[in-house]
Amino acid sequence: MSKKTGIIILALLFCCGVAVLSRGLAVPSSSKGDEIVLYIDDIPVTVDQWRQAAGCKVNEVKLYFQNQGNINVNDPDFWENSYGGEQPFQRLHNEALTVLLNRTILLKLAQQKGLIQDIRYEAIRRKWESENNSRSAAVANKKVLYGPVQLDLDAYYRVLIGELTNKLLLLMSKDELHLTNEKLRELYEQRKTNEFDIMHMKTGQLIISKSVPDAEEKLVKVIRLGKQGDTLQEAARTIGMAKAYKLEDYDEKNMSSRDTHQASVFNQLKSLSRGQFSEQIDLGDSIMIAECLQKDEDYKSLDEVKGYLTSMYLQEQFRSYINDRIQHASAINKISEDALNRMLNGFLRE
Repeated sequence: MSKKTGIIILALLFCCGVAVLSRGLAVPSSSKGDEIVLYIDDIPVTVDQWRQAAGCKVNEVKLYFQNQGNINVNDPDFWENSYGGEQPFQRLHNEALTVLLNRTILLKLAQQKGLIQDIRYEAIRRKWESENNSRSAAVANKKVLYGPVQLDLDAYYRVLIGELTNKLLLLMSKDELHLTNEKLRELYEQRKTNEFDIMHMKTGQLIISKSVPDAEEKLVKVIRLGKQGDTLQEAARTIGMAKAYKLEDYDEKNMSSRDTHQASVFNQLKSLSRGQFSEQIDLGDSIMIAECLQKDEDYKSLDEVKGYLTSMYLQEQFRSYINDRIQHASAINKISEDALNRMLNGFLRE
């Protein structure tokens, strides 16, 4: 393998969330940790850097092969074997290369924008160690600390990439990502019907306590009367429960997110058409049947959703921008094919 240009789907946090648990890469003695394995856009990648990227994909690769059928991922020869024409060590290398491409391309962009000076693996490790020292000191001095006391390297990469991504979004929003009011208006019109609709609904409600004699029979009769064309108010009078009938309005725009009971009831009623009765709704110590009396739909204004749309648009454009750079990135082996395979095949029990 002399050159590989890949199209990799970008995840904004670019990271792997699992660590090596029971296996690690036993690098051949001829391959030192600081030996260069490959170059990504002229940026060197060392054995240790490859090992870290591969390590956080170990469990994912194992799970992939477990899902293929009766494969024992604990077999000492698992990484060297071939299953259906696919070898675990080669899949692991491809996954590691994806991680390295994603990280390197974004770090290189951040460096070009002046957000980070040194993007070499050794420099990232020093920043990680410094961060953990600071976190330990914060704990010792009883200061407020967000997150765990210590970050593993994968977690630190996630934090670093996330912070740099947010800064890049701000720096690039106008020129490279082309954020304009016209774009936001266009996006708003495309999405408002499915995402930004709000509803105002008038209902009539009959609420009967479960302690009322023959409550279940009364409710069944109400449903039957509704099917015969009676309004809910008329049906309530017929069963002698006129005082249990009330009017209730729901305004989705002004509905408090803290009122979970009201939101729950509204969610069960919002699909009703005008004149339609609901099914019986259990309210705990009582049961409700509701009728939709009036239903008006509107949309949140662009100003109300502008922050959300801005964030969504910038993230989509940024993903596209980074993916384009990844498509044109080259990953060129520094070591020979045989040496790379020996390194991959060295993935044995420690």
